Amino acid sequence: MSVHPTECRCADCIHELQHDSDRAQAQTLGLLDLLGSQRRDLRQLQADLNATIDRICVRLDSAIGTEQKKATKTARGFARLSPEERKRIASMGGTTAQARGLAHKFTVEDNIQGGMKGGAHWRDNPGHLAEIGRKGGRAKLGYRKRPQRAETPGHWVPEKPNHG
Repeated sequence: MSVHPTECRCADCIHELQHDSDRAQAQTLGLLDLLGSQRRDLRQLQADLNATIDRICVRLDSAIGTEQKKATKTARGFARLSPEERKRIASMGGTTAQARGLAHKFTVEDNIQGGMKGGAHWRDNPGHLAEIGRKGGRAKLGYRKRPQRAETPGHWVPEKPNHG
């Protein structure tokens, strides 16, 4: 080690700085090599561990069996209640709606009006069903046609009768 100040530019100081730099670079390269080999080792360990876990899972699956492995759904909300309890709660809602005047009872006149509204579309547009049928017929065009079989030696294909 020289006793020169840090700003010294003499040949000995420059040579010593280059030597320190080369040594630091060599140490860095050595550490990078070490890290690379450790990375490879860790990847190999990870692959071995995954393979071991897979083998253990296969063993457990065969030991447990598929019946116990399947998770069952647990009922939630109203599905957890008994049918009697659900009926009781539903009747409470109906009773409350009637008491508040929110419930609606359909009369014969209401039913007649509903039927008229439902049939109005078909009555006002008589070609609608015909158009639907036409579209379906076009979509199925050729559906019932049989594919022509090629004549092969020893195979007789009957001729279609001519009716017209």
